[in-house]
Amino acid sequence: MVENRVSLSYEEVPRTKKRDSNDVLRLEDYLCSLIEPTTAMAKKKKKGKGPKSPKAPRVEKDSRGGARGDGRGDKGAKFDKRDKAPKFDKRDKGAKFDKGEKGAKGGFEKSDAPDDKKPIGRQKRKTSGMRLNKTVATAAERIVAAGGDLEAEKAAKKQRKGTKFFKKKPFKKKPPIPEKDLRYYHVYKPYGMLSQFSKEGDHPTLADLELDFAKTIYPVGRLDRDSEGMLIMTNDRNLNTRVLEPTNRHEREYLVQIEGEPNRDALNKLTNGPEIKVGSKMHQCLPCKVKKIKAPTWLPDRNPPIRERANIPTCWLSITLTEGKNRQVRKMTASVGHPTLRLVRYRIEGVNIENMVSGEINEWDKADLYKSLNIELF
Repeated sequence: MVENRVSLSYEEVPRTKKRDSNDVLRLEDYLCSLIEPTTAMAKKKKKGKGPKSPKAPRVEKDSRGGARGDGRGDKGAKFDKRDKAPKFDKRDKGAKFDKGEKGAKGGFEKSDAPDDKKPIGRQKRKTSGMRLNKTVATAAERIVAAGGDLEAEKAAKKQRKGTKFFKKKPFKKKPPIPEKDLRYYHVYKPYGMLSQFSKEGDHPTLADLELDFAKTIYPVGRLDRDSEGMLIMTNDRNLNTRVLEPTNRHEREYLVQIEGEPNRDALNKLTNGPEIKVGSKMHQCLPCKVKKIKAPTWLPDRNPPIRERANIPTCWLSITLTEGKNRQVRKMTASVGHPTLRLVRYRIEGVNIENMVSGEINEWDKADLYKSLNIELF
């Protein structure tokens, strides 16, 4: 940095077509005068004045012209209480102050002071080591060097710093799976199995099924661990989106064994859609199809079997929904006073698990599966 620079106002900056090296200094001084005018004035005053001389002690004369207490006056004369030792101005370069001495400004030294007697105050903020006026001056120099083109200076700054600190990591979109590698399955998920491949405790997962699925295959939707029935599995992301999209309103039929015999009012409430709690909010269920059915003879026995009471009968219902909330069927039957004992997802549109055994896997052709699910193939 250049010493003895002159601070210029905006009007005093010469407007010339050609820029020279002095423009940077003038611009720096001008910006600094705007940012820190009080600091600049304080520095000028400090440079113009030297250290103050020590104050002389106050001396009072007695009636005979002698100073009190100097031996020439009365023997009983006393010093004035205002007579003190000379004080040195802190701006005096020759004056030194002991920071470790108690009572001096700054308190105790860090090494000798106990923890409860250390001076408390605002901690000095760590900076990059460059003063603000120097930062502004450096930026001004670079802008002038770039010919006043701010965009060019921004591009040069990116190149100096590197783009990895300024640019977010782009989202890597998964490449589409080739048509020949697409696979479609529908599975009878057993009771107690998780609808996922990753292990969670001692519960069985889809990885425990007989077929060794490819790593790109995942279930479409999910079934709770204590539910059983049909689960579609594929690596076709388009099918996953089409089936789970709420606006498509695909039918999902469940076979439900409940506790007790529901009356007509309970069935009407289920048909019209009761209000259930989903998360922390109440949800009004959409109207659905509900009817009493006989116990399905083709349905395999559950392992372990359901809890039955001798004096309380059970009943089977067929409930067809067009939406899928978390544990929706169980909450619906509980809201009308009939808890669910067994829940089996029987079908999604035209794909069902009739005459299948627990854990069985069937593979489908793409065209046939799309047609059975009432999805247009394109």
